[in-house]
Amino acid sequence: MKRKVKFVLFDTMEDVSYEDYVANCDINNIAAGDENSQDYYNYVADSQRQFYEDAMYEVAHAEELNVPCVITGTLGLWNGNPTIYPQRDESVHDAIERCWGRDILDMDVTFEDGVFYVNAHHHDGTNCFEIHKLTAAGIKASEDWYRGRKECELKDKWLGKFKYQ
Repeated sequence: MKRKVKFVLFDTMEDVSYEDYVANCDINNIAAGDENSQDYYNYVADSQRQFYEDAMYEVAHAEELNVPCVITGTLGLWNGNPTIYPQRDESVHDAIERCWGRDILDMDVTFEDGVFYVNAHHHDGTNCFEIHKLTAAGIKASEDWYRGRKECELKDKWLGKFKYQ
């Protein structure tokens, strides 16, 4: 049986503990604020942004992820969960950036069995996306709908799996 690879690429809701903040302040000879201080909240926001930037740097420089891919999924809206029109991107980095979108408060990205799963949380709910590698047939078929010239109905044979560790 083939082993599934699963891991969290990043999660902006990852806990940044107050103890980590105090240790960082001690290392930098800075007086630590209390747990409800603006300084601590700034540290948390900076840490979360750094987690995101580090992960995105890794994705941008992973050769196996700089290939055409497609985003599928649903939007979490106050009035339901409509399915999105498939969106093609030229790399996983670009696809994740597209998933971030506007009004997104937090996001987590996991990788399992060759597919990236993105949950983008906002005030109305959660947008749930999948990022699939396009096969050679998928790349060829997507040329028209990628440029907005034709409707797209994805076929399973167009979707491949990423090899990423």
